[in-house]
Amino acid sequence: MTTSPKSSQALRSKTELQPPNPARSRHDPKHSNTRFDNNSLCRGRGSNGPDEDFLAGAPSILVLGDNSFFGHGLPEILKSADEQEQGSTVFAYRVSDPKRYGVVAFGNDNQVTEIVEKPVSPTSNYAITGLYFVDGTAPDRARNIKPSVRGEVEIVDLLQSYLNDGALKVRQMGRGYAWLDTGTHGSLLDAGNFARTLQARQGLQVGCQEEIAYRSNWISREQLEQSAKVVSKSTYGKHLLDLLTDDKHLEIQCRQKRS
Repeated sequence: MTTSPKSSQALRSKTELQPPNPARSRHDPKHSNTRFDNNSLCRGRGSNGPDEDFLAGAPSILVLGDNSFFGHGLPEILKSADEQEQGSTVFAYRVSDPKRYGVVAFGNDNQVTEIVEKPVSPTSNYAITGLYFVDGTAPDRARNIKPSVRGEVEIVDLLQSYLNDGALKVRQMGRGYAWLDTGTHGSLLDAGNFARTLQARQGLQVGCQEEIAYRSNWISREQLEQSAKVVSKSTYGKHLLDLLTDDKHLEIQCRQKRS
């Protein structure tokens, strides 16, 4: 999935979306207008990478749909990557079986030296995750990449283009972060169990969009309440209602202290 921060739109494939509205702030989710189109998939030479018409020269974020991320401080490192106007920022995660992934190697100064797709003899245990921040030059770079033996423009080759120009930044996700590739039935089950364990232990929801929007002041208390009522009979809806109750109690306590 490719998203354009300029309009907060999302592109899963070749779409009929209207071009991004430059008047909208890149970093203001209040103006979000996310839409999806699943009618056709971008495959082979039919897609030279990020859709030029859709992006309209804006920086973008490419996210592989079967990747899940979790960790304290994750919003902050994503925001930091989003604020980089030039070049590309990707995230590396230490794995025990690097032969299965695109691997990034680091030199003595911790600078990236190479990127290798599924290396026979990995020089690093750091795999590149399915989350990529790229600037507005990505479509031009992708157009100049020779398709692989699979007939596709490989993301590793796009990143190599940035690396060759000294414009690739790699952030390492250390301990405390979880990267789950849910591309198989088993790994999808693992991801579900991971989220369920956290939710059952903490009594919180993982990836609750309404809670995130509410705590970020993107939606009002009334809007959160409306969303909660729609799913009020579910565990998810109960969590949203609990947010409203907890905030109400906190507000009362603050007023009592001030008085």
